[in-house]
Amino acid sequence: MDSESDEEQAQASARRHHEFWTLVFTSGTMSYSEWAAMDLAEYCEAREAWIIYQEERKQQAGRS
Repeated sequence: MDSESDEEQAQASARRHHEFWTLVFTSGTMSYSEWAAMDLAEYCEAREAWIIYQEERKQQAGRS
């Protein structure tokens, strides 16, 4: 990524599409070829969404 604003944009996009990414990650159906076919912006959004998803799971586990 070229700048901080690119990372911020990816984070914002991941949050906007939160329900979609949660569905993708909980179904476990994303393959390597799907990750590899993404352009840089899509990949950065997916990576940020994965980070958010993992943080949420840790918080939920802490409440259990």
